[in-house]
Amino acid sequence: MGGIVPRHPMFTANDDEEKLMKHEEPSANQGISVFISHSSKDAGLALALIELLKGGLGLLSDQIRCSSVDGYRLPVGVNTEAKLREEVNEARVVIGLITPSSLSSAFVMFELGARWGANQFLAPLLAGVNLLT
Repeated sequence: MGGIVPRHPMFTANDDEEKLMKHEEPSANQGISVFISHSSKDAGLALALIELLKGGLGLLSDQIRCSSVDGYRLPVGVNTEAKLREEVNEARVVIGLITPSSLSSAFVMFELGARWGANQFLAPLLAGVNLLT
């Protein structure tokens, strides 16, 4: 059984968006669909999450931002803080990869706090963290 996995409806354009996209250049940035907030110490775990999102939801590489994984990093030369602030607020979904390392990362706390404060969807994903301690 192989083949291409269809994209999840949340990450596809509706008819009106399709019409608008036909007038744009193919390389035009459509924005980030999924922003993965994580500690750089958890890059291997973040990569596994990326592979799950691509395989399970049919997302394309340019729809995912994961700043510690090659192929998903920020573009060279951009203002890192400004670009992260922009993308964490504009992404359709932010996944907070909550690990012992991310709990001590100021940037992860900033990203998750910004998303929470904007009252936008945030999906925490716990890995190696016990909520009772």
